[in-house]
Amino acid sequence: MVLGATAYESEDRSPASVGGAMRLLSAAVSVLPGIEEARILEFATQVRPAFADRRPVMQWHPSSRRLNINGLYRHGFLLSPAVVERASMLIARGMEPTGAWADLSGD
Repeated sequence: MVLGATAYESEDRSPASVGGAMRLLSAAVSVLPGIEEARILEFATQVRPAFADRRPVMQWHPSSRRLNINGLYRHGFLLSPAVVERASMLIARGMEPTGAWADLSGD
């Protein structure tokens, strides 16, 4: 089971704090009481990629024909498949993706 994440707004890359771990584990136990005896194999920490407005951005670099998709923030694992599918459709149609998240909306 993978569990996470805290909602701290920080660029702190230090190990997990006791308070953050307690909040995550307390929430997990309230949802799934049976995990109280589970073993913790790892506590990993990292900052989330985000822009100031918290919106993902697609950047097309025509000279290198490279597409960068960044800033998925907290929802990267959930959104990545849909973002890649939409970006692939744009490229397959010959459209050069530019701009922000609205370009991926399918509208």
